[in-house]
Amino acid sequence: MGNTRSGAFPPLPVAGLREFVCCLLHLRTRLVVRNNSMLPAIRPGDRLFLDPRAYRHTAPRQGDVVVAQHPRTAELILKRVTHVTAEGQLFLAGDNPDASRDSRQLGTFAPHMIRGRVTSRIQVP
Repeated sequence: MGNTRSGAFPPLPVAGLREFVCCLLHLRTRLVVRNNSMLPAIRPGDRLFLDPRAYRHTAPRQGDVVVAQHPRTAELILKRVTHVTAEGQLFLAGDNPDASRDSRQLGTFAPHMIRGRVTSRIQVP
């Protein structure tokens, strides 16, 4: 089974000056992708900006790329919100289902498990 999700969503924007300023003001966190679970949209080694305050006043939406707390370990995982249930639980999945441990194995995620929304990709020359 290959990629079934990323083609339905727009690609992450490339970080502009605003994102870098937000990082300097500690409103963004940088992260480096470590695995293949989000291929082809997000690759290992990609550098991303995360907004840890993104969901203080709004709820995650379908299509958002988020970092969440793994329900059984201290690990943080990068996934896409594919569904929000009527009860407010989130179904998270990797774009590359063959390489992703996500809601298919782990169940739904409560909103408090989300650590932030990925806002952009850092272009490295």
